[in-house]
Amino acid sequence: MRAPVLLGVLLATTTALAAAKPKVVLAAPGPMKALLTKSLKDKFTLVPPKSALPDEPGANAVKQAVREAGAVALLTAKLEDGVWSVMALNGADGAPLEQFRFKAPPKKKPLKALPKGTEKRLEAALAKAKAPAKEDAKKEEPKKEEPKKEEPRKAAPPKEEPKQEEPVAKTEPAQTKAEEPPKDEAPAQAVERDDGTADQPQALNLGAGVKLFGRRLFYKDDIFGTLSKYTLPVGPALQLEADWYPGAHFTRGIGAHVGLSVGFNYALGISSVATDGTRYGTSALRLRVGLIGRIPLGRIQLLPQVGYVLQNFNIANGANGAEKPNIPDVRYSIFRAGLGTRISVYGPLGVTAGFAYQAPLSTGEISSAAYFPRLKAGGLDANFGVAVGPLFDHVEVRLGVEYIRYWYSMNPEPGDNSVAGGALDDSFGGSLMLAFTL
Repeated sequence: MRAPVLLGVLLATTTALAAAKPKVVLAAPGPMKALLTKSLKDKFTLVPPKSALPDEPGANAVKQAVREAGAVALLTAKLEDGVWSVMALNGADGAPLEQFRFKAPPKKKPLKALPKGTEKRLEAALAKAKAPAKEDAKKEEPKKEEPKKEEPRKAAPPKEEPKQEEPVAKTEPAQTKAEEPPKDEAPAQAVERDDGTADQPQALNLGAGVKLFGRRLFYKDDIFGTLSKYTLPVGPALQLEADWYPGAHFTRGIGAHVGLSVGFNYALGISSVATDGTRYGTSALRLRVGLIGRIPLGRIQLLPQVGYVLQNFNIANGANGAEKPNIPDVRYSIFRAGLGTRISVYGPLGVTAGFAYQAPLSTGEISSAAYFPRLKAGGLDANFGVAVGPLFDHVEVRLGVEYIRYWYSMNPEPGDNSVAGGALDDSFGGSLMLAFTL
């Protein structure tokens, strides 16, 4: 006799424990439905909705779906533009309890696991959910009973009850309007949170490519006409860029969005040609290092930067010992501070832009006693680009343009070797790059 009794007790206990788990209505497509069910099955019983739900259910739709299933909450998931949106809604009033947004794997691969921390936050949110009050159900039930009460009144002689029918006809539209979902009951967008905590922050961005650039140097108010202008129409250069966020390997907090940024340009095989056809060997490079921050705001990322720039442009003596023209070499040592941005436009397509102020700490030969020892200089740079990716899992294609400008106030005095009011040194270029992202 003991064995059957123990078996009955065990079955009763198991049934009680299963019944003790709150029910949650789950409206999600196949792969995400299976993943959410697997993640939450230990603490909740997930059931499908018994009737169709709108894409963005309002409070009444949420309460109806939850009441039909005898549940406490509604959990929805949908995929738009490569981003999963998961929302938990309270059964009592349809209010949002929690929402997550995270990128779907590329090439329509199934999601193997929820982002770190998502499961615990969903469990905590659903644990707060409550079923709709019984009073709400009673208020919404008269809809079905009203037709039965009205039938005998319509069959009665019109002379006896003409006044009683008028308030009934007037109250029906009021009840119908009260039960219809208000137009402004779509809380999904109002409370949508996209703070980046559910996404895996990018840790490394490494790019390499080619650049075509040009340069101009010219003076204003060259009184004696002894200074030579300089123009480089176009020249090729190697371009390298890297942004590294070390904290992104370990955390999704603020530490994951502070990193190091490096940029390097080096001219390849360029030369300067004088009016008489003499060629002069020419070298040009630009090195940028600094700190970069990342502020994710949904589809927009703000990228504040601060750092140091070293930029050289030198002209050597010509062939057969020909002395170089009267064009000073420059060696800019610069403090740079600016702001960049990246906007996700649609799918893999993104747009980048940036602007920075440059404060030269030194300028090289142009500020020597042979030219303008008391000059003052300032500068700026701006860029704009289009990025497509990631392609092939971690590869991105970038096309960009850049403009760099330095301006001078020469401040000459009597007895100086060179006299001019000011000068402009600007360069412009376009680049094509392949980048690896991780």
